[in-house]
Amino acid sequence: MRAYALFSDGTSAHLRVELDAGPEPKVFLLGRTSRELLLSAERGARAAYFTLRRRGLLRHPYATFFEIASAEERTLAVLGESAGLCFALAFAAHALGREHPQACPVVFAATGTLRSGTVDAEVGAVDGMEAKFAAALASLPLGAWIFFPAADEAELTDATRVAAAAKGIHCVAVRTVDEAVGALAQQILARRAGGRSRWGRWVAAGLTATVMLVIGWTLLWLAEAGRAVRLAGAARAGNFGDLGGQRLPLARLLPIDGRLRALEEQARRELNLVLSLHSRSAGGVPSADVEGMPQLAAGDRYRLALEPNRDCYLYAVQIDSWGSGTVLFPNASLTAERNPLRGGHRYWLPDGDRWLVLDTRPGKETIVVIAAPWPAEDLEALFAELPSGIAAANAEDLFGAISQRAAVRKEARLGGLRGIVYEEVLFAHR
Repeated sequence: MRAYALFSDGTSAHLRVELDAGPEPKVFLLGRTSRELLLSAERGARAAYFTLRRRGLLRHPYATFFEIASAEERTLAVLGESAGLCFALAFAAHALGREHPQACPVVFAATGTLRSGTVDAEVGAVDGMEAKFAAALASLPLGAWIFFPAADEAELTDATRVAAAAKGIHCVAVRTVDEAVGALAQQILARRAGGRSRWGRWVAAGLTATVMLVIGWTLLWLAEAGRAVRLAGAARAGNFGDLGGQRLPLARLLPIDGRLRALEEQARRELNLVLSLHSRSAGGVPSADVEGMPQLAAGDRYRLALEPNRDCYLYAVQIDSWGSGTVLFPNASLTAERNPLRGGHRYWLPDGDRWLVLDTRPGKETIVVIAAPWPAEDLEALFAELPSGIAAANAEDLFGAISQRAAVRKEARLGGLRGIVYEEVLFAHR
């Protein structure tokens, strides 16, 4: 049995274990150590001991002696409590090897903090997952195992997963010590196969290679699927920088790549929006334009007409020179229409025979309209923070944030994503 502790500085160390049968479980950590490190060793060994006893895989308690085989004292200083899961699995592996003749040796690395030393101990998150995985991939042989907190699974990059698959490394995300010990015990207690002929060994080797190829292909497919999901989520959040980025190796051969192509096609397929401002003065005479900009006075009525050329999610806000504003769409008090809007139809804000009426505060009014094939979750979150939900006279910070998020769509449009629209309508408020 061989266990490796992983450090956030990208290094690892072999964890040596010795067991002595005794009347009760005890834990000792050899060498210079810290209180945190000793606490993680005690929690790990006790949690694994109680887990194995509950599973009926252990008969005797042991005095456990741990030693981190590293000559660098700085390693102990950066370790903290993140080796708790490694201590637990190292104890479990050696205890199973001692009590079960059919036990198979395993090599693994592990990282994760433990909330307690009980039978139901949870595995907590750690820092530096990418660096720790790099250390594991450098230290572990083919077919080894890595156990890590499920809470940190999202931190692993696609490149790391592909590198692990290429080396045949089994990556196991766990939530509890019981889950980790169960997975490790299943591997350790798998009965050894009897002697094989040369033909049998060839068949076994071929099957192993096939399985590894399938696993690698599956991990690539999952990584590409995950990338599609992440890009779709990023687009909904208003982050378009990764659209059109590099594919993973072999991604073009995978069926999931169709989702990425569809997403990028939506971002590049032309979306046009025809806007027009309609106004009427308080006396019933249309307002005149000055220097190409409509001029409206307090009490004048106005409304906005818009027509997208294809289905889209649309958002419109009006912001004055003072930073106050109003959400024009979606706004149930102005129109019954809701996202997504259908292409080829004209929509009025407000709808029916209603008009908006200009207040008495002069300045420049800016109506910003954006549209895209997907919801704008970042804008919707900002809209939800407005005091009245749709309008606010003292929410300059929020409307400033809304303007910034809208400007991201403008940059995306100028950058070649023609499926994203940014339009402005300006008029002077006399």
